[in-house]
Amino acid sequence: MPRRGGSLADKPWGVVRLDELFTLRDATSDDFGWILDLAEELAEVTMAPLRGVWGERARAFARTSITKLIPHCRAGSYRFLVASDKATLARVGYLILNLYQECPFETRETYIEDMGVVSEYLGRRAGHYLTDQAARISAEAGVHYLGAHISFANQRALLAALGNGFELESYRIVRPCTPEAILTTEASGAALERQEQSEKLRRTLLSRRLKRRQRKAPPPPPTPSPE
Repeated sequence: MPRRGGSLADKPWGVVRLDELFTLRDATSDDFGWILDLAEELAEVTMAPLRGVWGERARAFARTSITKLIPHCRAGSYRFLVASDKATLARVGYLILNLYQECPFETRETYIEDMGVVSEYLGRRAGHYLTDQAARISAEAGVHYLGAHISFANQRALLAALGNGFELESYRIVRPCTPEAILTTEASGAALERQEQSEKLRRTLLSRRLKRRQRKAPPPPPTPSPE
């Protein structure tokens, strides 16, 4: 068992509280460029390509759509949240929270418009910390539910969400109707393959980082021998 008051290195990873690892703040003007760059970097992995949105088009869409939300942040209807590593103060992820999303079942819910975590912090629960903080903000505002949309291609994010308090509420389906849409959907198969390859590479890099972290972790204290 970890000692009370010990260093983070003394504690098993699953025992460390997330607020010991990360801090949260609202984004400033200095953060918007960083958020846009990270969203653009992640776009090819996180967006469904069925409508022909992949590659440079996905990157451009991510940058344009988030840029349009910045005035709403300044007006107070959205919050751009930034998580930082508590030890290094490095930015590790962002979450864009819509504070006034309309819902057919409730008068209001909060909604995660977008979020992203830098690759070096995948598997280190930075995403869990961000969604936990979004849920806390929602509850403090008297909002009962926090919603989000996840692309079918982004299975990693779906599994992470379901493992952190989210429930699957509905499936959204789309059918191509015109010849142009049918051709675009058929062509999206190559993009899906690229997404799968990118995700495999990300998982491989994550696995290597976890192994390096385990090798660097101090050995557990010896068990005292019975007298």
